[in-house]
Amino acid sequence: MRPRQRISFSLLAALVITAVTAMAALRMQDNEHVPAGQQKGNDVKALFEDYPIVDLNAPEPADPEARALRRARSDRHNNTDLSPANVKRFMFQEGMGLVSLGVPTAHSPTEPAFPVAECDVIAIGEVTDAQAHLSTDKTNVYSEFVVRIEEVLTADPPEHVAVGNSITTERFGGRVRLPSGAVALTGFMGKSMPLVGRRYLLFLKLNEAVQTYSIVTGYEVRAGRISPLDGNRRFKVGDKFDQLAAYDRYEGAGEETFLKEVKDAVAKIKTNKNPGAAPNEDRDSLRRFGTSRHPPRLLFVTSDLRKNNTRGGSGIVYPPARPGG
Repeated sequence: MRPRQRISFSLLAALVITAVTAMAALRMQDNEHVPAGQQKGNDVKALFEDYPIVDLNAPEPADPEARALRRARSDRHNNTDLSPANVKRFMFQEGMGLVSLGVPTAHSPTEPAFPVAECDVIAIGEVTDAQAHLSTDKTNVYSEFVVRIEEVLTADPPEHVAVGNSITTERFGGRVRLPSGAVALTGFMGKSMPLVGRRYLLFLKLNEAVQTYSIVTGYEVRAGRISPLDGNRRFKVGDKFDQLAAYDRYEGAGEETFLKEVKDAVAKIKTNKNPGAAPNEDRDSLRRFGTSRHPPRLLFVTSDLRKNNTRGGSGIVYPPARPGG
């Protein structure tokens, strides 16, 4: 090979190595601010691997008071839209489709980035514990998160919502480990779960009878940046939903500017609702998808998690529409 050719090839190789190294460095730098789950590309299993998990045959608490409270909390997530004869068909069991993910229908309303008016508490705190639980009828799964309060933004929060105290929050969805070792997943596309050890600003609705708060939405606060729990940018697979677009604009936003916007939104809301009142589940499920245990006419896409996709299953309206609905 001639000297000039050798020099040209050496220069080309050096340029290629430099470009590849730079691209890798940029990816690493970008990922430093990307929440868990968003870095995992198109792997559906990986997107939800941080969901809390519960064994199908997990025992009830031994303490009578704790057992009664758990049953009351789990009763809220029973599938009341199913007739007793159909409940068994939708129970978690071997041979079932292992993925059931809710998606908004064409008629679902657009969700606001800051749902101040419909929340009883808006607070910043650290998640210290997470655990999934089955509904009493074993047709649904929900996850609970213990949050230690660091700052309360709501003007008149319930007395126990104070700096230093811990509250129990919940969100529909989670994972269920079947006796065979297979893992079933239930949740919503575009709706993720808080992670233990992370700080979040949470919009919460009080469930007074069972001493929990439903997570309407939330934002992770980390390294001076914001990352929404919900929205299209949380997931790189599937369709994009206009109903969730309001959350996306805050991905990567600066903490100081973001918190100012939230506090301004709180200050503008004038409401005479009772913070201790239990939420109207039927009203809220019709207004938003994902804030209730099973909103009517919510499209669920089911598939086998082992196929690693959400397009291999059938789309069904789940649960069945109520009579006259």
